[in-house]
Amino acid sequence: MTDFEDRLRDRMRAEVSGVQPEERLAAIRRRTEQGTRSTWWVPMASGLAALGLVAAAVVGVAQWRDVTPPGPAAGPTAQTPEQPTEQATTIEERLVTVWVLRDGGGVPADTRTGVGPSDAVLVPLALPSNRTEPGLDAVRALLGYHAPKGQFNVWADGIGEGLDLEVRSVEHEDGVVTVDFRGPVADPWPAADIAWAVDIELFAQQLVRTVQEALETDDPVLVTQDGRRVSSVITASVVQPIQADDDFLPSVYVRHPGSNTVFAGDPTSFTVTGESNTFEGTVNWRIRQGDDVVSKGYAMGGSYGEWKRFSFDVDLPPGRYTVEVFEVSAKDGSRLSLNTIKVTID
Repeated sequence: MTDFEDRLRDRMRAEVSGVQPEERLAAIRRRTEQGTRSTWWVPMASGLAALGLVAAAVVGVAQWRDVTPPGPAAGPTAQTPEQPTEQATTIEERLVTVWVLRDGGGVPADTRTGVGPSDAVLVPLALPSNRTEPGLDAVRALLGYHAPKGQFNVWADGIGEGLDLEVRSVEHEDGVVTVDFRGPVADPWPAADIAWAVDIELFAQQLVRTVQEALETDDPVLVTQDGRRVSSVITASVVQPIQADDDFLPSVYVRHPGSNTVFAGDPTSFTVTGESNTFEGTVNWRIRQGDDVVSKGYAMGGSYGEWKRFSFDVDLPPGRYTVEVFEVSAKDGSRLSLNTIKVTID
């Protein structure tokens, strides 16, 4: 053995003698990351000799600490896998759809005599929700939605004051959805003589469609009060369980966007979506800015009794607009089932 090798061996022993036993593999990684590797190999002249000696030293330390040397995936340069994070909640997941009443000709409710819009139809509205219990959340949203001008929601507004109703449970079993209320769901005003301007069968239909959409079912809905079946819902006699009736739907209704939606961009593109059942499947639309029509066109949806989704894209520069979606009467060219949506482009 040469004099150089003797000095090298003594230096290695001195290095190893300073190593204290530890129980965790993390200590090895920490020493490596902090650059505390021994520098005794630097003056070595031979690259191959250095590689062999370093490998021997690492194995010796690993055996001293009674651990397995880390592989490449666990080394200091390996990428640490990202921890699972909670999936971002989308807008759709924070919304629930409730069905309210709108005049079939788009005439505001307060221009009619009596309570509610004349010639009313059902329309869907997306409202914020916790989405923890879809059926229960949807009914609560219906009970809490106070309709603006042009709409009517008896479940929240009553005949000038709110109903004293609370939904107790929503259960879906054996092909029937049961909605149980605490409070006078059958007839909240037994002593009143009400002049309804709306078909009162629509009140039950509001509830039925709201619950069915939340639970993604077309099963009928049974309404109970304190656990007992009722024979009427908000003054209207019903046959229980209640089925959804498409005769109360307009031929065209928009789901997105909601009225008074603000979009950002210059220009901004957004998509209008909804469902329809029109003559030859044609859905007409136009966009007004004040009295000027700035864009118009048509989309295809359902027809001949079959409901289908329609959609069309809109590109607009900044400003305030009115989007109108409707069916054109084959008889006289008038606009039927007019949907009017106010949008703003920032």
